[in-house]
Amino acid sequence: MADEGARASVAAVRALKELGLDISDHRSTPLSRDRVGDTDLVLAIDAELAHAARRRLGTDVPVQSLAEYVGAEEELPDVFIESTAVCREIAERLLDLISRALFRLEQQAREE
Repeated sequence: MADEGARASVAAVRALKELGLDISDHRSTPLSRDRVGDTDLVLAIDAELAHAARRRLGTDVPVQSLAEYVGAEEELPDVFIESTAVCREIAERLLDLISRALFRLEQQAREE
């Protein structure tokens, strides 16, 4: 997990800017039980961050990686990469996983 207040890498900022997203003001915020409250689910970018979130939050808060949640076969690689081209590729995959996760969440909400 990133240190509190850490900025996104320059490569990530450039890659997402190419996709029309501005994350230049992004700062990391530590995950805590207070922040998640009585959340039904915590989704992490990748398996490593999901594991770290489980350690931090305990077992009573469901935590899954985005890939695990949507049933994707392959997890995202480490997001702390300094290549703009690789960051762009990861960002495109991340946006796809987010879209699929939102679709699944919408389906579940309709079923309730």
